[in-house]
Amino acid sequence: MHDPDFDDDPALLACIHAHLLRERIDASYHRFVLRHLRDRDDAWRYCCGSNCDPCAVRLARVIDAVRAATGHGP
Repeated sequence: MHDPDFDDDPALLACIHAHLLRERIDASYHRFVLRHLRDRDDAWRYCCGSNCDPCAVRLARVIDAVRAATGHGP
C-alpha cells in the first residue's frame, strides 16, 4: 500500500539511499526497505543460505540503520 506521507518523504528516501550505498546495494531496493521498515522482523528477517544478492542480512542492516536514524519501525 502506498502511503504518501511515508513513501514520498524526501528525507527518508535520502536516508535509505545513503544506507543502501553504504552497504553497496543497488538503489532499486529502496522499495524493499520502505516496505519492511514497518513490518515485524520475524515475518521476513532470515537468511536462507542460498547466496542471494543482496542477502536479507545485508538488507536488514540497511533497515536497522534507517530505523535508528529516522525513528521509523514496527
